[in-house]
Amino acid sequence: MTANTNKPMNYTIDSQFANFVTKVLQPVSGVDISSIWDDLGKRLTRDNDTTGAPATGTDAISLSDPRLTLRSLNSRWGSLYSALYNADTIPHSAGLKIGRKYNAARGKRVTAYARDFLDATFPLTEGSHSDAVSYLVYFQNLMVILADGSTAGLRNPAQFVAKNGPKDDPESLLLQHQDLHIEILFDRNGARGAQDLSNIEDIQIEAPAITALSLEAESPEQKFAAYSNLLDLAQGRLTCSFDSNGRKTTRRLNRCVPYTLKNGDEATISCTNEAVISLDESRCELGMITDSDGNALAQWRVDAAIASWITDNFSQPQSSISLTITPRKTTKESNTRQKQTPDASVLPAVADTLPTQVNHTTNKRAPADATDNNKGVYAGNPVMVALHRHGFAQH
Repeated sequence: MTANTNKPMNYTIDSQFANFVTKVLQPVSGVDISSIWDDLGKRLTRDNDTTGAPATGTDAISLSDPRLTLRSLNSRWGSLYSALYNADTIPHSAGLKIGRKYNAARGKRVTAYARDFLDATFPLTEGSHSDAVSYLVYFQNLMVILADGSTAGLRNPAQFVAKNGPKDDPESLLLQHQDLHIEILFDRNGARGAQDLSNIEDIQIEAPAITALSLEAESPEQKFAAYSNLLDLAQGRLTCSFDSNGRKTTRRLNRCVPYTLKNGDEATISCTNEAVISLDESRCELGMITDSDGNALAQWRVDAAIASWITDNFSQPQSSISLTITPRKTTKESNTRQKQTPDASVLPAVADTLPTQVNHTTNKRAPADATDNNKGVYAGNPVMVALHRHGFAQH
């Protein structure tokens, strides 16, 4: 590697690394290149062992793979209908088996189960959600009109949190049971909604988790790709295009749509999982920066400097993604981490508190197809895991 003339705080910078800073970081920063080098130089000497959030103990996803990164981040909310269709909760008996084509009989059983779930979790003062023909907001309460013309409300009115769209014809409703949030989506023209008595297109379940991200790379090119993806992620603009069954698909971070709380305030709810950037000791030391004695800096220290510079300069409160950086684990800790049980008392919060916190974000989620989710509870379907955790979807 060829050394570059840039020497922030007596460091010698490899030309490939210098080129990345000049061609990628500087144009989006809005500041002169010397200021960036000075900033990075200070970060390279900073003690990064004790900063940031604690490690999660989960396998990290490489930021050089935007497809998997986005898939994990966007899994905070999932379709109850799709999860049930694929799960063993609905028996795979004759007439209800999953095939190449959509099984209408199985779909009908899924809808019935979803209504039972609503009755058990959000019971009405009278009647059943299976008899509902429309949902509307009356003052600060959810009102349900039943098929016989009678009306009902929630037995626990506090479970209604917010709505999106007009009061008399909402596009979606946000409900809360303990720490479980669900979103009911309506679409009278949708594939499901057009066939549904109350035009429910889907029921989305919040299943928050922490997405651990890694900057590990085996080559400078892969490393710079990881850095670039982190930069795009911090700005909420990370995308990935790929071929899916012969069709080009573009994946991006879930979009955000405002909600109106029942007191009239505008609010947004988290739509992506929290992202935690791992700074574990690297398996591949690329030697991109050397000190005044000619010794290469540990790759984790270079990663820490770039990651902290990106998150400090580009992570915005209104962004749809929450980025934090873990402290570096020692080699001994790294070797034993997989055998340890994470201490829940020190983990970052993975579930929202009350959705009245207006600095969160939400998205209007399109219903997932039956093939979008992994099959069954045992495959780790986050929706089914969330339901089991709350005592539902028992076999």
